[in-house]
Amino acid sequence: MARTYGDLVELAYEREMSQLLDDLASKFDAWRGRAISWYDLNDEIHQYHSDTSRWVWKTYRRMKPRELVVRAIALGILGEGDLPENLRSSLLESAERERDLWVD
Repeated sequence: MARTYGDLVELAYEREMSQLLDDLASKFDAWRGRAISWYDLNDEIHQYHSDTSRWVWKTYRRMKPRELVVRAIALGILGEGDLPENLRSSLLESAERERDLWVD
Protein backbone atom coordinates (compact mmCIF):
# COMPACT_ATOMS: atom_id res chain seq x y z
CA MET A 1 0.00 0.00 0.00
CA ALA A 2 1.80 3.10 -1.23
CA ARG A 3 -0.28 6.00 0.00
CA THR A 4 0.72 9.62 -0.32
CA TYR A 5 -0.29 12.41 2.02
CA GLY A 6 -2.83 13.45 -0.62
CA ASP A 7 -4.37 9.96 -0.61
CA LEU A 8 -4.53 9.97 3.19
CA VAL A 9 -6.12 13.43 3.30
CA GLU A 10 -8.74 12.34 0.78
CA LEU A 11 -9.51 9.21 2.81
CA ALA A 12 -9.72 11.19 6.05
CA TYR A 13 -12.02 13.82 4.50
CA GLU A 14 -14.31 11.15 3.09
CA ARG A 15 -14.53 9.37 6.44
CA GLU A 16 -15.03 12.53 8.46
CA MET A 17 -17.78 13.83 6.16
CA SER A 18 -19.41 10.38 6.13
CA GLN A 19 -19.53 10.39 9.94
CA LEU A 20 -21.12 13.83 9.91
CA LEU A 21 -23.65 12.82 7.27
CA ASP A 22 -24.51 9.70 9.28
CA ASP A 23 -25.20 11.97 12.26
CA LEU A 24 -27.43 14.15 10.09
CA ALA A 25 -29.20 11.07 8.71
CA SER A 26 -30.04 10.05 12.28
CA LYS A 27 -31.82 13.40 12.68
CA PHE A 28 -33.95 12.55 9.64
CA ASP A 29 -34.75 9.20 11.24
CA ALA A 30 -35.74 10.98 14.45
CA TRP A 31 -38.02 13.30 12.47
CA ARG A 32 -39.61 10.38 10.60
CA GLY A 33 -40.21 8.68 13.94
CA ARG A 34 -41.75 11.90 15.25
CA ALA A 35 -39.07 12.21 17.95
CA ILE A 36 -38.23 15.71 16.71
CA SER A 37 -40.29 18.30 14.86
CA TRP A 38 -39.84 19.47 11.29
CA TYR A 39 -38.59 22.73 12.77
CA ASP A 40 -35.86 20.94 14.75
CA LEU A 41 -34.86 18.94 11.68
CA ASN A 42 -34.67 22.10 9.60
CA ASP A 43 -32.47 23.67 12.28
CA GLU A 44 -30.19 20.61 12.24
CA ILE A 45 -29.88 20.82 8.45
CA HIS A 46 -29.07 24.52 8.64
CA GLN A 47 -26.49 23.95 11.37
CA TYR A 48 -24.88 21.15 9.40
CA HIS A 49 -24.68 23.23 6.23
CA SER A 50 -23.67 26.58 7.69
CA ASP A 51 -21.46 25.43 10.54
CA THR A 52 -20.38 21.81 10.70
CA SER A 53 -19.62 20.92 7.10
CA ARG A 54 -18.26 24.40 6.38
CA TRP A 55 -15.84 24.17 9.33
CA VAL A 56 -14.56 20.79 8.13
CA TRP A 57 -14.25 22.04 4.56
CA LYS A 58 -12.26 25.09 5.72
CA THR A 59 -10.06 22.91 7.92
CA TYR A 60 -9.15 20.68 4.98
CA ARG A 61 -8.43 23.71 2.78
CA ARG A 62 -6.30 25.63 5.28
CA MET A 63 -4.10 23.01 6.90
CA LYS A 64 -1.10 21.32 5.32
CA PRO A 65 -1.52 17.67 4.28
CA ARG A 66 0.75 16.25 6.99
CA GLU A 67 -1.06 18.28 9.67
CA LEU A 68 -4.41 16.99 8.39
CA VAL A 69 -3.20 13.40 8.53
CA VAL A 70 -1.90 13.84 12.08
CA ARG A 71 -5.22 15.43 13.09
CA ALA A 72 -7.14 12.54 11.50
CA ILE A 73 -5.05 9.99 13.41
CA ALA A 74 -5.52 11.87 16.69
CA LEU A 75 -9.30 11.91 16.13
CA GLY A 76 -9.41 8.22 15.21
CA ILE A 77 -10.47 8.92 11.63
CA LEU A 78 -7.34 7.23 10.29
CA GLY A 79 -5.83 4.19 11.91
CA GLU A 80 -2.42 2.60 11.94
CA GLY A 81 -3.39 0.25 9.13
CA ASP A 82 -4.19 3.18 6.84
CA LEU A 83 -0.66 4.56 7.07
CA PRO A 84 2.26 3.67 4.83
CA GLU A 85 4.94 1.81 6.73
CA ASN A 86 7.65 4.36 5.98
CA LEU A 87 5.62 7.17 7.66
CA ARG A 88 3.72 5.20 10.30
CA SER A 89 5.89 5.68 13.39
CA SER A 90 6.49 9.39 12.75
CA LEU A 91 2.81 10.11 12.16
CA LEU A 92 1.68 8.08 15.17
CA GLU A 93 4.18 9.87 17.43
CA SER A 94 3.03 13.27 16.15
CA ALA A 95 -0.63 12.34 16.64
CA GLU A 96 0.05 11.23 20.21
CA ARG A 97 1.88 14.51 20.97
CA GLU A 98 -0.88 16.63 19.42
CA ARG A 99 -3.92 14.63 20.56
CA ASP A 100 -4.90 17.24 23.16
CA LEU A 101 -5.24 19.83 20.40
CA TRP A 102 -7.96 17.85 18.65
CA VAL A 103 -9.71 15.62 21.16
CA ASP A 104 -12.24 17.18 23.55
